[in-house]
Amino acid sequence: MQTKCRASMLPYWDLCYRDQKKTVSREWLDVLDAEGLAWWWMDDGSISGGQGNLSTHSYTVAEVLLMQEWFRDRWGIEATTKPWVSKRTAGKSGLYLGFGVDALDTLSRLIEPPVVE
Repeated sequence: MQTKCRASMLPYWDLCYRDQKKTVSREWLDVLDAEGLAWWWMDDGSISGGQGNLSTHSYTVAEVLLMQEWFRDRWGIEATTKPWVSKRTAGKSGLYLGFGVDALDTLSRLIEPPVVE
């Protein structure tokens, strides 16, 4: 079975994919508003021990650093980068974004209205 794509979604595809691979660019990040950020968090975010984590380990180091910079510049949120190592696949690693107590509080207040519990 082949899924269909609405023509109206093609500009978003162009923002998110380069050479058939999902990538992150400043242009892509800059179209995200608080609701878009909430959807991203609901898909890839988690909270453990009062700390927030955003799964970004499938992106390049440069892309994760760009995300970290974007959170600081756009939202005033200081995210940290943390190493991730796969427990299933030897040699597979990356970085994820971590949000300490203050950063998580700011992020939570920002995305709270659209978040689905």
